[in-house]
Amino acid sequence: MKKFACQYKIIRFAPFVETEEFANIGVAVYCPANGLLEYRLAQPRFGRVTSFFHDMDPAVYRAARESLDRELGRTKELLSQLSDVELGKQVFNELTREKGGLVRFSSFRAILTPKVSLKADQLFDHYVGRSFNNKEYREVTLERRVREQLKQFNLDKAYKKAKLGGGLIEVNLPFVKIRNGKPLAAIKPIAFDQKTRTKMVEHADTWLSRAEHLLDGELPAEGLLLALDYESIGDKQVERYVTNVQRKLNEMGVTTIKGVVEKEIVAFAKAHNGSKTPETDGVPEIAH
Repeated sequence: MKKFACQYKIIRFAPFVETEEFANIGVAVYCPANGLLEYRLAQPRFGRVTSFFHDMDPAVYRAARESLDRELGRTKELLSQLSDVELGKQVFNELTREKGGLVRFSSFRAILTPKVSLKADQLFDHYVGRSFNNKEYREVTLERRVREQLKQFNLDKAYKKAKLGGGLIEVNLPFVKIRNGKPLAAIKPIAFDQKTRTKMVEHADTWLSRAEHLLDGELPAEGLLLALDYESIGDKQVERYVTNVQRKLNEMGVTTIKGVVEKEIVAFAKAHNGSKTPETDGVPEIAH
C-alpha cells in the first residue's frame, strides 16, 4: 500500500502566558501530495482542561475551541482545492504558526502513512486520549509518587504492599501499616481514566464496595485513606458520580482526599505511624 509523507502538529491550549502551561486538545495532520488536511479536537466540555486550569472560566476554552474548529474547517476546504504543493505547505504553515493566542501548535513532525484520516485518529488517541496510559499505568504512576514521598520521611519501610482480609474478600493495597499482626492504616490512590464512562463508574463502585469489605475486617475506618484522582476523570457526569461516592466513603468514616496530594498523604501516614505530622500550613483539611 502506498504511503504518503505527511506533517502534523499537536494542538495545545495555553490560556496563561505567564506560566507557559498547556494542555493537548487536538492534532492537525496535513498531506501535501493530495492536499488533505485532517484534524481532531477534544470535546467542548473537556474535563482535563477545566481541572488543570481550575481558576479559568470554562467558557474561555469553549470559545477558543469553537473558533479554532471554524478556522481549521475553512483551511481544510481551501487546501482540498489547491493543486500547488508548495502553496499548500505555506497555507498549512501559516495556519499553525505561533500567533501568541490561547491556542498554540507544537513543532513540525513528519510521518509516513497510507491513510491520513486513520493516522489522525491514532495521533489524537495518543496525544489527547493517552491511549498508552491505561488504568493500571496511571495508578502505578500515582503509587510511585506516593512511595517517593513516604521514602523522604523514612516511612517507606513502615508502609508496605499487603493483602488485607475484608470480611468475605481479600484486597491488595500498595501501602499498609501493620503492627503486631494487625493492620493499622492503609493508603490507596485511585485513578478514573478508564476508556468508557461505564468503566469509570464501575471502578468507583468497586472501591466503594472494597472499602465496605475492608471495614468489615480488621482495618479501622479512620485507618483507610483513599486518594481520588479527579484529574484523570475528564467527564462531568462521572465527576459528579465520584463526588457522591466520596460522600458515601466519608459517611462510613473513611478518610478521602480530592487528588493525590502528597503532603496530605504523608501527614496521614505519619499520624498513623505514631510520629509527628509534617508542616501543613496552607494545606486543605483532609475530609472525614
